[in-house]
Amino acid sequence: MASSTPFLSIVTPTLGTYSTQWLDSILQARGDVEYVMVYPPSQQPRGIDDPRVREIVSPHKSGTLQRYVGLLNARGRYIICIDDDDYMHPDLPLAAEHYFQRFPESWLLRLHKELIPSNEPSSFIAPWNPIPDILNLTVVERSDSLRSIPIAPLRNHFKLRYLIQPYRKTGWFMENFNNTVWRTDIVQQALPRIAKVMTICGNLKLIPNSGCERFFGLFIQAFAYRPSLTIGHLLPETAPIRFSKVDPALKKPRFHIFVDFLLFRAFPSYDYFWSLFSAQLIYGTPRTLLKSLRWTLWPPKKK
Repeated sequence: MASSTPFLSIVTPTLGTYSTQWLDSILQARGDVEYVMVYPPSQQPRGIDDPRVREIVSPHKSGTLQRYVGLLNARGRYIICIDDDDYMHPDLPLAAEHYFQRFPESWLLRLHKELIPSNEPSSFIAPWNPIPDILNLTVVERSDSLRSIPIAPLRNHFKLRYLIQPYRKTGWFMENFNNTVWRTDIVQQALPRIAKVMTICGNLKLIPNSGCERFFGLFIQAFAYRPSLTIGHLLPETAPIRFSKVDPALKKPRFHIFVDFLLFRAFPSYDYFWSLFSAQLIYGTPRTLLKSLRWTLWPPKKK
């Protein structure tokens, strides 16, 4: 049974359609953990028979808000957010505990991911490789050691050339929130500001339905930003997370401009968000509109 303040909260926004195989695999996690399953208001919880599991119904239907509600209600000292088709190494909580014992000031532990073809379901539950002993790893810039993760370069100067060519991410830093172990206090301190920036006027809210992983990851870094800060490390190339590999041509068109607008709106002094928003405005959104039109006229067929 999870303690009142468990070490790790495993947060999953879900529609309740997850497989029994996935649930059985996730519940094998070893260590002091709790599971926070967040359903949309139209979905009844599954009633999972495990004292470590808390099932919550979000007051609003949205993957972004379900994630928000889960993070807000997490009681663990650390958090990892995974989707309901992501598989997790059962020893990951113990490895994370060793990591934060060694680096208590770190914000996060970044993880490698293994992409599994969707037509190979048995690969999801194949035996896992052992996670390296973090207490004995050196910190050097090699794939077999812990690699330092710098905070996102939010003060990089905006360049006029981004108005005539797409912006491209460069540098060894991270943007996404999911499948990474974060310090709960860092995350939860940013949540009230996230709620505020999604409120445009009165009861009018802008809640993005896509790109929320990047939204949370970059917002948290911006909220607690300090220049030239090392915020964590990347675990060596053992992959403690597995998720399904999807053909990009079969992915639904998704508009990321709303996420980048909210980041720009919340932190207008950070040039990095100018770069992201201008790239979406000039290039990303028109391309997504064209893809949406193609999907409408010529829906893609699964291979």
